[in-house]
Amino acid sequence: QMKNITRQAINFNTAYAGGIEGGPPPRFRNVYLNNIRVDGAATAIELIGLPEMWLENINISNAVFDHVRNGAVVRRVKALRLEDVAISTDGRPVLLDNVAASFISQVKLSGRRPPVYIQGAQSGSIIIDGLKSSDLEYAEDVPEKAIGFVELKLPMAGI
Repeated sequence: QMKNITRQAINFNTAYAGGIEGGPPPRFRNVYLNNIRVDGAATAIELIGLPEMWLENINISNAVFDHVRNGAVVRRVKALRLEDVAISTDGRPVLLDNVAASFISQVKLSGRRPPVYIQGAQSGSIIIDGLKSSDLEYAEDVPEKAIGFVELKLPMAGI
């Protein structure tokens, strides 16, 4: 649980000032975060990989971000998984920039509409369950059919 976070509640940013001269780029992968409660933060989630080394397999589940100024900012991430995540902000709840092979399910997003903005020519293979196409806005550089929607139909009881 976190309250009144000055900057980002969750931050994985490999594009930090100065970088590592002559060494390999930093690698962040196979991260699992769950059971998170945030009340007040400048930014809920910031995940930023490098052009040559994307973040990989980042999983956030069962998380609530209330009263945040900025929602989730995700750049250069492969295999992002957001499940059962709620973000309440005055701004845009989710920005995806060059995100690929990812799954978003059971999210509750309140703030600027539409709640999800997708950009980046390398964005693709993003599966979204629980949102409608009207909940997304795309930049011109996003490939056609980069996003898929899951619509699960459950059988009616007693039929």
